[in-house]
Amino acid sequence: MHVVRLCLDYSQVNITLTPAELARIDEVSPLGVAAGDRYADMSSVNR
Repeated sequence: MHVVRLCLDYSQVNITLTPAELARIDEVSPLGVAAGDRYADMSSVNR
């Protein structure tokens, strides 16, 4: 079962994006938009 799922997952990664699709991704998610800390205060994690 796991091998079948792995093959299905892998087949979904083998895609080619068009220049228009790549431009749209850059438009909605510009480089650096996800930079920084995930949470403002991480002091309570892993105490």
